[in-house]
Parts: sequence; structure tokens; C-alpha cells
Amino acid sequence: MVTIILLLSCDFWTVKTQSRNPASSAESRIFWLGLIVCPIFWIVFVFSTIFSFKIKWLAVVVMGSVLQWANLYGYVRCKLGGQTNLKNMAQNYLGVQIFKQAMRKTQEL
Repeated sequence: MVTIILLLSCDFWTVKTQSRNPASSAESRIFWLGLIVCPIFWIVFVFSTIFSFKIKWLAVVVMGSVLQWANLYGYVRCKLGGQTNLKNMAQNYLGVQIFKQAMRKTQEL
């Protein structure tokens, strides 16, 4: 149980440190496919543990499921949040530039 939880916890840190290098579109698709498929496997493991009455493994599969869903949620939020932050930065930059141009024109008058 401890090994599985440590490996799942290290997964986020490992991918985060490796994500600084630009990835190709194939690598990106593999990453997102794995990120989506793994939580589904853990949910299947949860139900198989419950239906097979192996309750002693329930803590492991529940923790695995929670960590994988948290991982998926974090990456999706980063991906969507990064796009909106970029959009907001671009809008703020354009707004500042327009304001500077307007101030220059009023000073020239």
C-alpha cells in the first residue's frame, strides 16, 4: 500500500519536472490518454474489490483512485487556467498599450 501511494504521489512531481521541455503532439496525446485512462482503471479496481469482498485492499484502491483523479483535475485545471491567464495577460497588455498611446496623443495636443 505504501509503495503504491508513494509511486502515485511521485507521478505528479515527475511529470511536472519533465513538462518544462516542449512535447510533440504525439507525446501530448499519449500523456492525456494515460492521464484519463488511469483513473478509469482505478474505479474498475474499486468496484472489483467491493464485489469480490476483498475489503482489505479497498484502502489501496480508494487512495489510488483519489490520487489519480486529483492528478487529472490538477492537469486539466493547469491546461485550462494557463490558456485563460495567457488571454488575460494579452488583453491587459493591449489595454496598457492603448492607454499609453492615448496619453501620448493627449500630451502632444
